[in-house]
Amino acid sequence: MSIKKKIAVIIGAFTRRGGAERMAVETCEHFKDRYEFHVICREYENEIDGIIIHKVRRINIPRSLKRIIFAFQVRSVLKKLDVDIVHTHERIFEADIFSLHGTPPEHWAKEVLGRKYLNLFDRSCAYLDRKLIKSSRCKILLPVSKLVEDCYRKYYDLSGKTIQVVHPTVSEEFVNPPPSLFDWRERLEIPKDAKVVLFIANNYEHKGLDLVMDSMKGVLQEEEIYLWIGGRGNIPKYKTKAKKLGIVEFVRFTGMIRENLPHLYRSSNIFVLPSKFDTFGIVVTEALASGVPVLVSKTTGACSYFRKSNGIIILENLNTECIKENILKIISNPKEIRFISKHHSINRFYE
Repeated sequence: MSIKKKIAVIIGAFTRRGGAERMAVETCEHFKDRYEFHVICREYENEIDGIIIHKVRRINIPRSLKRIIFAFQVRSVLKKLDVDIVHTHERIFEADIFSLHGTPPEHWAKEVLGRKYLNLFDRSCAYLDRKLIKSSRCKILLPVSKLVEDCYRKYYDLSGKTIQVVHPTVSEEFVNPPPSLFDWRERLEIPKDAKVVLFIANNYEHKGLDLVMDSMKGVLQEEEIYLWIGGRGNIPKYKTKAKKLGIVEFVRFTGMIRENLPHLYRSSNIFVLPSKFDTFGIVVTEALASGVPVLVSKTTGACSYFRKSNGIIILENLNTECIKENILKIISNPKEIRFISKHHSINRFYE
């Protein structure tokens, strides 16, 4: 019987709450029979048979120091482990494989947020980025999208690195959802035959909810369409905005959704995500896998993988009129949507 290779996986939270986190969990689950996984994290939801978890202590320190301290904690644990490969989803000092879920701090702060200078948190992230990428040990970079790869090439010399885009996978439950008697329309108290625009995000401001709500005011002047808002954000702020716009009757907030998410997608008519910038946007692929047409900004990493024939329309202009026109066009001309099959291309890096 051959001895399994030992792989250390570094992730802040070993949960399914975000794209990076879900990718780490699903990778370990998928390959746990072939490799011995040691997960180093700050938190986890459930223990998984065959996966060894090393939880480091959370320390109450300023945000600007959290990444650096976590990097030191990871280094300390790794010194005690005899692993063959270190695969990190976080910025640490050294690893063999670095999954790039974000963009260089310089890009995020200056080009996305419009700041002139990097704050202390940005600087700590930039320091770890440089340290890790310049390390001779780090041979493989796995950006989650071509958008992320291009950003890193702009700020770093990546010569000598093996670079492979590995975007987040779509869970089987979105392609073939389990049977459920749960009725989202009944719960949210809207007519069975009502048309619905769906928006899901964990940062309402950055992902474009203001634009969506402003657009819905114009949409409702032409047709009765409901707006469902899921995820995490400043709900009281947007409830007030809905009242001011006069659309509160047609707006529903679902909050964070743990169960029946595939059925939420399938209960809607169109998914909208006009993000200012998104390295990938797993919700885009979840919606498409659920057979729901998508309206998305061109600054979302996922949009480069699909065409209109896949049920996606890319917004060339982020303004309310453009969003309104496309919502009405899709609602009035529904097209057959091809399901997206999930796939994974990370296994060959563990050989």
